[in-house]
Amino acid sequence: MLMPQWYLRCSEMARAADGLVQRGDVGLLPKRQQATWHSWLAEAEDWCVSRQLWWGHRIPIYHVHWAGIEIADSWVAATSEEHARAKAHDGLSAKEKAIVASVKGASAVCTVRQDDDVLDTWFSSGLLPLLAFNKSSLDPGKAALSSVLETGQDILFFWVARMTMLCTYFTKVPPFSTVLLHPMVRDAQGRKMSKSLGNVIDPMDVINGAELSRLQDALRRGYLSDKELKRGTKELANMYPNGFQQFGADALRFALLLYTQQTQQINMSLEGVRASYHFCNKLWNTFRFIHMHAAKLEVDTDHVDQDGNKQWFADIDDRELTVFDRALLSRLHGMLQAYHDAMSAYRLAAAAEAVREFVQRDLCDRYIEICKLSLFGNPNATNQ
Repeated sequence: MLMPQWYLRCSEMARAADGLVQRGDVGLLPKRQQATWHSWLAEAEDWCVSRQLWWGHRIPIYHVHWAGIEIADSWVAATSEEHARAKAHDGLSAKEKAIVASVKGASAVCTVRQDDDVLDTWFSSGLLPLLAFNKSSLDPGKAALSSVLETGQDILFFWVARMTMLCTYFTKVPPFSTVLLHPMVRDAQGRKMSKSLGNVIDPMDVINGAELSRLQDALRRGYLSDKELKRGTKELANMYPNGFQQFGADALRFALLLYTQQTQQINMSLEGVRASYHFCNKLWNTFRFIHMHAAKLEVDTDHVDQDGNKQWFADIDDRELTVFDRALLSRLHGMLQAYHDAMSAYRLAAAAEAVREFVQRDLCDRYIEICKLSLFGNPNATNQ
């Protein structure tokens, strides 16, 4: 059924938003997304913002009907019925206002009804910067309401561009100065996650663990057809016969950071999460090892400086450092520099890899193994 819809003219707002990226006022990372941004906004058409749904922000447009007098009905954008009635009356000609006055005023003959349509979801979500940030508190040196937006590249136009258009139109400044876009998360075979395929990975199931029966029950509670349900439950049994191991939030976060090096799409595999789980476990065991033996050697690990910051091993004399200690500190300095450079450029995978490489190879596989020789074996090992 064809129905009248409400449209928003976007040509002016789209040109302004496109110009922000072309001038560098808003940076897109990765930079290749600038071409996608321009292709969308350079040919932006009018935006249909009305939806015939039961939920959502009701469109603030009112139908005004003049009863018993020859004045055409009209639609008015307003904040309330009273506001709509006043705007409708102000829009009348002098002759029409005289007619209204002759029949006891506008309130007697003017009936107002708000449209039943609701706003498009992307319009409502596009208002986020206007609601979350206060332009009046904007620092004079800043050129945007916020610094960095991190989101998926698949909604670059649907959400990011809409936020930029609306915010720039109303506040005259962009909502953010940098947009960091991550690839779309797919399954290990590169397929889009779908319940009918049985390849959806719920982050909470990865964090807390889930048996196969629980994963299949989640499919049954959905709205799949019998054919889709049969295919989905079979696929789950083939891919995850033992369900999901409990990996925890840290392992999932670290795995996702490493996955961002896949710039086109993330082929999500539990093997990657499992590798990060083992890394987090190694890091925890390393902490326990260092803390336990530092206590045995009466090394102060709880020193607090004058600013209230906790400092480990503050009482160690630099002159007592062995060649192995100095080598580790050198590698630590290199890792911190690589980490800082990567984070400054928003290369999250490179930053995470630098940390993992240092912890696994330099700290655990080399330095701690040498320390074990001194602690449990040859007392002169650190002098060799």
